Amino acid sequence: MFLEDSELKRSQGLAHVLGVVLSFTQPEAVKSGEYFISVTLFDESTVCDSEARWNLFDVGDETLVEQVVVINIFEKEKSALPELRVVGDVLRVHRAKVQMWNNKPQLSGRHKVSSYVWGRFANDGDGDWERFTSARGTFSYGKKDEEIMQRLWIWGQVQLASKPLFLSAGRLHISDLGFTDNDAVETRDDSNSKNGDLIALVTALQTERERLDHSNAPRGILRLWDGTGSNIIDK
Repeated sequence: MFLEDSELKRSQGLAHVLGVVLSFTQPEAVKSGEYFISVTLFDESTVCDSEARWNLFDVGDETLVEQVVVINIFEKEKSALPELRVVGDVLRVHRAKVQMWNNKPQLSGRHKVSSYVWGRFANDGDGDWERFTSARGTFSYGKKDEEIMQRLWIWGQVQLASKPLFLSAGRLHISDLGFTDNDAVETRDDSNSKNGDLIALVTALQTERERLDHSNAPRGILRLWDGTGSNIIDK
């Protein structure tokens, strides 16, 4: 994933990075006036064990954890950030700053220094290769570069399919929430709150446009279903 140490010294701590996207945040404005996203990457050099899981939670036996690297990207314009769509996208970063954070390598992409190319096969692999860039000037991207990104995308899909992205200990189902009637839904008791990760199908979306002027107001209501528990809305 990284340049060799001698090359890093010559490039003043800057590296060209190519990896599969494991997770990413949505763009947000920061105090400096820039826009920011954080992306977690992996490649062949970070996958160590066919039985290992992804290190998204920093818990458990470290010997059974895949190692990943995080790149924090800052840009003056929101449109200059990579527009990643799904886990499994391949991201190539030119001139990423290499640094250490909590004794682990971390990368940083900066305005006017770094440039980005990302891609994926359309239609979950059944379509043509799609390549995107936020570089505003000329950049090097040849047939060999495209073939490398395509091979990495295919390899990444196999890895993502073979390892769960959620730990079973940290995953919630709707049936775990304990809602048995409408009164229970309306009760807000923090002592009974639960934290975890939920995978569910969105069956309805209701926006509340009249409340959009308030920064702390809900933007809408999602109706979710994961196949567990009874759906009290339909009673």
